[in-house]
Amino acid sequence: MARFYFMELFERVDLVLQKKKSSRKELAQALGIAQPTFNRYFSFEHQGKLASLLWRISELWPDVPKNFLFFGVEEGDICPERITPEEIKFLRSENERLRSELDEERRLNRTLTARLLLGDSTEGSAASSAKSADGQK
Repeated sequence: MARFYFMELFERVDLVLQKKKSSRKELAQALGIAQPTFNRYFSFEHQGKLASLLWRISELWPDVPKNFLFFGVEEGDICPERITPEEIKFLRSENERLRSELDEERRLNRTLTARLLLGDSTEGSAASSAKSADGQK
């Protein structure tokens, strides 16, 4: 039975490197990519560049299951340990908590942005009160 893992692409490539007892440096050299450039691909924002290299990586290591490398589907020895139902339950609740926290941060960000763009009347009146007080001295 196939099993999906919620791992980012760069995490899967790192896992393959670990299992192959290799390094990012060695893989970058094999792919002909400068080390600093290749290291940037190992982030959420830049993993699209890493995705464009998956076929070349799979050609370097044909024994690595392509379904795992490309899609995070378990096949063979290269995959991480199984996740228990308790861990799944915890991860789902943690995900929901983080979503709620993010929604609140977004709401606060919109509120603060509106205040900055429109000007906050409480700050404006406080500033004018301070100017008035300075002028009276």
